[in-house]
Amino acid sequence: MAEIVAVHGIGQYGSSAGRLRETWLPALREGLTRAGAVGLVDLERVDLDCVYYADELRPGGKDAGMVPAYGPADIEPGFEQELLTLWWRAAAAYEPDRVPGPDSLTKIYSPQLVQRALASLSRSTFWSAVPRRVIIAALKDLRRYLYVPGIRKRVQARIVAALGPDTRIVIGHSLGSVVAYEALHNVDGATTELLLTVGSPLGIPHLVLDRLEPPSEAGQGVWPAAVRRWVNVAGLEDTVALVKDLAPVFGRRVEDHVIRNGLRAHDVTRYLASAEVGRAVADAVD
Repeated sequence: MAEIVAVHGIGQYGSSAGRLRETWLPALREGLTRAGAVGLVDLERVDLDCVYYADELRPGGKDAGMVPAYGPADIEPGFEQELLTLWWRAAAAYEPDRVPGPDSLTKIYSPQLVQRALASLSRSTFWSAVPRRVIIAALKDLRRYLYVPGIRKRVQARIVAALGPDTRIVIGHSLGSVVAYEALHNVDGATTELLLTVGSPLGIPHLVLDRLEPPSEAGQGVWPAAVRRWVNVAGLEDTVALVKDLAPVFGRRVEDHVIRNGLRAHDVTRYLASAEVGRAVADAVD
């Protein structure tokens, strides 16, 4: 079993465990360098396993291709429309001069409002470089994992199979933080030194928090018993990580850090290359 298990986030159609490792490892080295952990920069003695599961989320399953050509009409009522509304509100709150926001009572119930939300997001610094089909695919990835039991079960099986007595660190990015959090509730007898969540939507009330397994109680999430330390890093500009601080939701032991990621606010390499991530990894490996 690997010493570090990495769980990717949304939008990884057409990737693989090997490709993910090629992306994650250099960024993690940069984070260690920024943290001053020069003895670990080469990571020669650290085994990193990137678990791939996006094929379980894709329409058509394992044989499906890249991101489908989604359009506004493909955004489904309920979860997808409500999460899009939250992203819209967050983008408008962060950049009120650039992004026209919804009024306080707006909820997306019509094709016209879906179009308006997508058009508004396209004006934000964070979302402007993201194609609409990718935004819609992200909504669908989150919904499928949280609401389709068969998908969740298969994804969880992959992550749990990668965890073992040698696993010291579990890193979850974006949707992967939700997947990793739940997997750490499903391992028997194993102890993980560090759960590291980056760009996480775990704290979003109702839409995400209320769908977690094990379920939250009165808005409070359950600390994974297998985890000794939990570090959460959120980009100030990252509207996927809507709730930046997880300690109020999952307990005061969560160590929250808010960083500046710039234009590529949700990019996993920006997170992994940060000193905050580097320090957390170095502490757990030493």
